[in-house]
Amino acid sequence: MPYTPILSQTRYATTVRKVLEQVFGLNNNRWLNLEYPVDEMRWTGDGVHLDERSALIFASALDEAIGKKFTTAR
Repeated sequence: MPYTPILSQTRYATTVRKVLEQVFGLNNNRWLNLEYPVDEMRWTGDGVHLDERSALIFASALDEAIGKKFTTAR
């Protein structure tokens, strides 16, 4: 899930990314390649949750990435 630019640099966010890389490996073919306009993402007032528009953009990118995995798996 995308974080705000400020939260993206927190110890929590960087640690999560490092742990996931260690557990699953960088070259694991199960990683999804999400393509969405990061600079257009907007968050609600709490700075953690995406607003409705951005949530739809991200959900669409997630759907497309999952669809590509199923297409290439055949």
